[in-house]
Amino acid sequence: ELLENAFDHYNGYREVVTGEGEGLSDFQVHRFRQKCFYLRNAYAIALEKLGAVKPDGTKTKWIDCCRLAVERAKMMGYRGVAADTIMEWNRHFRRDGKFPHPDLYFANGIRPKPKPALFEFFPQAAIDITDFIIKHQD
Repeated sequence: ELLENAFDHYNGYREVVTGEGEGLSDFQVHRFRQKCFYLRNAYAIALEKLGAVKPDGTKTKWIDCCRLAVERAKMMGYRGVAADTIMEWNRHFRRDGKFPHPDLYFANGIRPKPKPALFEFFPQAAIDITDFIIKHQD
C-alpha cells in the first residue's frame, strides 16, 4: 500500500524517501515514483509466483519476478529499467521501508548543505561565481 500511494497520490512519494523528499527536483520525484511502480509490481508478482515450480522444473526466484515486472511494464510503454535495477531498489527499500535521499546531505540530516572550504578563505569568490552563473544561464 505504501508503494502504491507513492505513485497514486500527489505527495505520496514523501512517505518512501528519507527526509520526506525535501529538496527533490521534479525529475527526482518522477524517478522515485517509477521505483515505486516497478517495485510494487515485482512484489505483487512475487506474492503470486515466488517459489512456484516453472515448466522447466525449477522454482521461480526473485530475479524472475523482477524480470516479469519489467516485461509487463514494457507492454504498458515503460522502458529503461532492468531486473537487476529493481533488485537493487529492493535492497535499498527493505532496509527501513524508504529509499535513500539522492542528496547525501539531506539523507544524513545535514542542513544546510555546507559550503566548500574555498569560500571560507575567499568569500568574494562565492559572490563572483554566483554572478557569473546567473549571467550565463542561457
